Amino acid sequence: MNFLKDEFIRLPAELGGAIGQVVEDMALGKVRIQFPGEGVRIFMPEYCALTKVEEGEETRAIAERFKEKTRKAGAKARPLSDLIHIFLEEFPDGFEGRKYHEEERVPKVRASELMKSTLGKDQLQTLLTGGRFEEIVRRAQAMLSATHLAQFDVISLRGALKAETSWQPFSESFFEFLFGEEDREASFKKFVACLATLRVAKWPIVTYFPFLAFPEKDLFLKPDATKTVALACGVELNYQTQPNWLTYSSLAKLSEKLTAALKEVGLQAKDMIDVQSFIWSSFQLDKRRYRSSKQVVATEPVSAAPESAA
Repeated sequence: MNFLKDEFIRLPAELGGAIGQVVEDMALGKVRIQFPGEGVRIFMPEYCALTKVEEGEETRAIAERFKEKTRKAGAKARPLSDLIHIFLEEFPDGFEGRKYHEEERVPKVRASELMKSTLGKDQLQTLLTGGRFEEIVRRAQAMLSATHLAQFDVISLRGALKAETSWQPFSESFFEFLFGEEDREASFKKFVACLATLRVAKWPIVTYFPFLAFPEKDLFLKPDATKTVALACGVELNYQTQPNWLTYSSLAKLSEKLTAALKEVGLQAKDMIDVQSFIWSSFQLDKRRYRSSKQVVATEPVSAAPESAA
């Protein structure tokens, strides 16, 4: 049975019989469902009898609860104008300034150039044809270390790809996702499915390589920072921890809207490197400012009032 986003389903009685709303029909026969007060859970319909629920008073009440949750989250969002102000305080000359170039843009441009020279389409095709899967894995791992963007995922990917049996499926799905002629959604899902079997299906790993391969169009997704800016832009990111096509396609919408919004205030992004740098820098600077405001500031002890003159 296939499930569509926003459909309502009921769990079997032995699992409580709760009603939830479908977030995504995932790869590998899984479906992601959100429940009021419980968050999102993943089920495999093959082993769990999920029943579709027709729209009615109960489903409308649940839908309203989810909408209210979204509205509250939006109400707490930091306005984009604030994030722009914070960014410009740190980088007064915006994307054209020397400080920005040295600290943010240049390292990522160099990593992008390295990606294209070592894991470009021609290089990958040659390695695949020659069956040099281990070399593809080695280069992919090296690319993760080329920047600090996915530094915490280097070790996990290296560990996941220790087994020789993982090299070929990783290499082939990696190539198809980046350069294959297959539908992008299909190749995305195949790459995610491959990473899932290796237990490393994480957003930073999934989005890191296309970001460096195609910085003119593909945005890197670092969850907390991206969610914060999406709220500020009024874009529904449809974020879920497990990489999925809905969130990935929503990321493209965020990049378009944010690029346009930055252009309106004179911040002309050359590519997604600038857009990603804005997202990460403004998020980190805002967080640093918040922490500073929470620090206990030592003050001079209050002295006793002087005695009045007799």
